[in-house]
Amino acid sequence: MKKILIATDGSPRDQGAVRLGGRIAAAFKAEVTLVGISEEVSQQSAVLEALSKAQAILRQESQVEATILSAQGDPVERIAALTAETPFILVVLGGARMGGHALKAHQLVRRVHSRVLVAREDTSRFERILLCSGGSRHSERAVRFTGELAARMGAEITFFHVMARPPAVFEGAANEENPEVVVGSHSGLGRVVERQNEMLEALGVTHSVRLRYGFVLDELSKELEQSSYDLVVVGARMKGSGGFFMDDLTGAIVDSVDSSVLVVRTVLEPSGGWFGRVRRWLRQRTHRKPKG
Repeated sequence: MKKILIATDGSPRDQGAVRLGGRIAAAFKAEVTLVGISEEVSQQSAVLEALSKAQAILRQESQVEATILSAQGDPVERIAALTAETPFILVVLGGARMGGHALKAHQLVRRVHSRVLVAREDTSRFERILLCSGGSRHSERAVRFTGELAARMGAEITFFHVMARPPAVFEGAANEENPEVVVGSHSGLGRVVERQNEMLEALGVTHSVRLRYGFVLDELSKELEQSSYDLVVVGARMKGSGGFFMDDLTGAIVDSVDSSVLVVRTVLEPSGGWFGRVRRWLRQRTHRKPKG
């Protein structure tokens, strides 16, 4: 059974997270745990009341029965511990862009052991998803989950790729209007885009590709100004050993966009690539038994 964790402190900014989390849980037929963490003993009764109200919202609007969990302590530490113990497919939390609550959301994205959806206050519409792809095979995990989410929620996906400059193989020809040039270029990015298209076609998800050249944040801001998206999806890297780190770019996207943001952890094998092959060869040479 799939499991979703929705974190709330009962504030109005968290109502969107509760409602969106409930709709996603209903689409995935997932079990829901509502968690509220009180930092002071005096806050416990208010947190319990907020959890009861959130539970009623989920029952009435999404026909989802949620389990309530209340605890005391540091919210980031307690929620991170919960995600380490239980394999939630998604953690949903409110994400105002200013103040202490925004700081906690940012810290949780760095710490939790699950995908994290930072929901903004307005979550009434869920039709268009902008998937920021790094243009590598490691982004396939984000594509796979986002594709399943879109298929279940009836949303469409726009792949968003930003490059510093057009690769020489199709320089002068590729732009936002003709991404098919990239797919047919047999470049590394072209093969990735083709593979991602195939994944979404298999799920029956309507999708398109947008290409831009320049700085990622600048081009992302332009895209969000020109088109309306209900969710922005970004990847965050996870080492093969389980260590997790969010780079400055992912953090900046979480902090800056007005849309809800989904952060999907992608796996980076530490032994991959040319350096990894050389390291394995040296290790084999070191441990080779002498003849005789």
